[in-house]
Amino acid sequence: DVLVDVRGHRLAYAFEPGTARDLPRIKGADRGQAPPVGEPWGEDVVAGIVLHEAIAARPWSDQIQIIDVSNHRNPKRGLVLRTNGCSIVWGRSPDDPSPSEVPTAQKIEYLDYYVREFGDFDEHCAGGEFDARPDMLIQSPGSVILDRSR
Repeated sequence: DVLVDVRGHRLAYAFEPGTARDLPRIKGADRGQAPPVGEPWGEDVVAGIVLHEAIAARPWSDQIQIIDVSNHRNPKRGLVLRTNGCSIVWGRSPDDPSPSEVPTAQKIEYLDYYVREFGDFDEHCAGGEFDARPDMLIQSPGSVILDRSR
């Protein structure tokens, strides 16, 4: 695992894979774009950093284990937030909005509401996924929302 700064420039320090648990993890970067130390990584890593900055202050952000950028340019998927057992399809980078997706603030509002009403993502997602891109938060059919009122 390599370390990058807030602008996506590769730093000299590296970690053994999986040991930098307290730092945000961006996975799926184009390895063909791996730059020399001091040079910028690429659009996919920058998109992951921008997304991390957008969600970092949210009370649920500590549940996010990985920001997956492997489909960052795929309009059918985009960026994906991953917890221990749930995927949250985010879509385009917050700095690259599209009329085909709701704005970043609305996506954050959806996720805030979900956590406030139902609790942790992993508690209810059961290996499924949420899609935050359309005009409502959509939960995949394989996910289960448990009724906590009983």
